[in-house]
Amino acid sequence: WLVFCRSHHRRSDSCNSRPTQALHNLKLIDCSNLAVINAPASPSYAALSYVWGPPIIQVEQPEVEDSQFLELSLLPNVIQDAIKATMELGFSFLWVDQYCIDQRCPEEKHEQIQNIDLIYQQAEITIVTTTSSDQTYGLPGVNNCSRSPPGPVRLVDGIHLAATLGHPRCAIEKSTWFTRGWTYQEAWLSRRNLVFTKDQVYFECQNMHCYESMQVPLVALHRHDKSMFLPSVPSGIFFGEKPGVDKYDRALGFCGRNQSGQ
Repeated sequence: WLVFCRSHHRRSDSCNSRPTQALHNLKLIDCSNLAVINAPASPSYAALSYVWGPPIIQVEQPEVEDSQFLELSLLPNVIQDAIKATMELGFSFLWVDQYCIDQRCPEEKHEQIQNIDLIYQQAEITIVTTTSSDQTYGLPGVNNCSRSPPGPVRLVDGIHLAATLGHPRCAIEKSTWFTRGWTYQEAWLSRRNLVFTKDQVYFECQNMHCYESMQVPLVALHRHDKSMFLPSVPSGIFFGEKPGVDKYDRALGFCGRNQSGQ
């Protein structure tokens, strides 16, 4: 999905059009050594969108010069799994708000919150978890976090009948994550979203949307130049029927959601 998007969605207003504004004081998790570092120039990174939930007890991490090293075993499950997913996707860096923004520094926190739109727009992909109302639950299918078991198989008149997975829209829209204003904003600010539900993964960029139980080849759903889905394909969850969905509708969607940080 990601390779297809990068290869074919190349219009000037499309998924590969990354904002060029500089992000000052941006920090990222270097997934190879778990150091929180000052971002290199023009970094290629993933971002995480999740629900914090109630505060959890965390052990202070020692600061080493300009880097802060994290202890993997002390991180919440969703962060551990997001780090692994980031590396599996081929990226070295991950942005997570509670680690990449110094929560103890009001000035830095204010500056980075003002740049949230650019942080998510410049991320190559946003990893979204909709499976829990807090950060203790991991990403289903990653590390030790199991997916929901498949439906039962019935034998009827010598024929095996099995229930297939449906569209993940229902699971996403019923999640706590979908009710939060901040996380809703993070999704539609992103150029690409990779959403983990309890039984499958859903991908949506500005020009296509797909999920694991979908059996139709992507090429068959695209226009001849592969730049976007055909107009006859139903819309996705985040970007509407057309690229550049009405900003008024998005503002209404944000205001109608829970603005809690938890």
